[in-house]
Amino acid sequence: MIYLPELNEVTRRFAALPMSPLTVTARLRGDISPTTGTPIYLDGLLARCVIESHLGCRVLQNTPEAYWLPLPLKMEWQNSGGLPLWSASCFKSNRALSDVEYRHKRTPSGRLSDPSRFKSNVGRYMERRTPVTTIAADTLTAHCIGNADEIKKLLANIKFVGKNRTTGHGEVVGWLIADSDINDPLVIDGMSTRAMPHDYASSKYKFNTSPYLVGWTPPQWKPSLFGMGYPTGTQCITPN
Repeated sequence: MIYLPELNEVTRRFAALPMSPLTVTARLRGDISPTTGTPIYLDGLLARCVIESHLGCRVLQNTPEAYWLPLPLKMEWQNSGGLPLWSASCFKSNRALSDVEYRHKRTPSGRLSDPSRFKSNVGRYMERRTPVTTIAADTLTAHCIGNADEIKKLLANIKFVGKNRTTGHGEVVGWLIADSDINDPLVIDGMSTRAMPHDYASSKYKFNTSPYLVGWTPPQWKPSLFGMGYPTGTQCITPN
């Protein structure tokens, strides 16, 4: 684990905050293009916000190790290496309607050069029609245990979520943070709402499948941080 001195005070401040069950809702304009195979994690989104707001950069130097990034969320558990499991779910759309849009790449007209150079059926100038899966949704909702004021501050500058943001997908027009009566945001209606490590989940839940490698701590896409666990949407038979 890599600890940055710039975040020491933020860590102490977030740890002292009062936490309560919350619902975090993103109001959207238009469809979203989800990340293939990886849902949008609330803790992952907040980790990005912490990097931008408290470190003044968009990305950190890529290393196999994780960076310690404090979040205004309840920390449910840490593994032996210090990786945290935050009390927050993935975002879920209010509708399950999916569609496919097509992105077209046209062959240049060649008005200012020799048009015989541009072949439409082969090579770099070939015309392409790329399908993009989208989800029709007005809102995305996640559940967590955290501090509403700090979460609202961090999310204020997030204007897009999901993939293909440069083409207008997943535009956020506002955030709504409200009190919730869900005291366990990790399992709702008998289904896991996020990926969880086996060492933690086996002590609290009983799932109907065997564990395998999953990304469960921010950033969830980073293979070096994967561990044995249960993915989002795993059926929970009964709590232990």
